[in-house]
Amino acid sequence: MMQFEIFTSPLMLAIELFAMAILLILIIKMGYKKFKTDVYVIHFRRGRIKYVGLGGSFFLIPFLDNYVAISSRLVKTTLKLDDAKLGDGKTVKIESFLIWQVKDPKKYYYKLLGGSPKFINKDPLPIVKKHMEEVLRKTLLTANYEEILRYQRRFIMRMQNNLGMVLEKYGIGISRFGIPKFSVVKKS
Repeated sequence: MMQFEIFTSPLMLAIELFAMAILLILIIKMGYKKFKTDVYVIHFRRGRIKYVGLGGSFFLIPFLDNYVAISSRLVKTTLKLDDAKLGDGKTVKIESFLIWQVKDPKKYYYKLLGGSPKFINKDPLPIVKKHMEEVLRKTLLTANYEEILRYQRRFIMRMQNNLGMVLEKYGIGISRFGIPKFSVVKKS
C-alpha cells in the first residue's frame, strides 16, 4: 500500500494560515451589526423573530439571519383640505399637522410593511395621510362651525384620540395633532 507524504514549507504554511485568518476576520466583520438607539431592530433567524428592540448589536450568521431596521424618530405630516364639509352644511378650508412615530415595531412591520423585508422601503406617509384625511372629514361632519370655534381644544383632542385609535393598529403612536389654519370657504 502506498502512502503519500505532503511536504509543505514553513513559508507556505504561514501564507495559508494568514489567508485563513484574513478570511475569518472578513466573515466576522461582515456579520457583526451595530445600531444606534434611535432605530428599532428586528432580528430574524430562519424567518422567525429572535430579537426586537431599540439599537444594540448582534452577529448575523450568513444565510440564516436577516434583520430589519425601522426609524423611531418623530415624523411630521401635514394635510390640507380645501373642500371639507361641516355638519351644518358649511364648506371649510383646513390645514392640519400630525407628529407621529413608530411605537410597536412588530405591528408596524407586519401590518404596514406586509411582513416582508423587500417592503422595508415602502413609504408609510400615504397610509398615514389617508387615515388622517378620513378621520378629519368624518369628525368635521359631526361638528358645526360655532362648536369648533368655541371648543377648539376639545375638538382637536377628539381628532387626536380618533386618529390615535386608527393608527394604533399599525404600531404608530401620535405625539401631537394640530390645526393651525381653519376658515369658511362657502356657506350653504
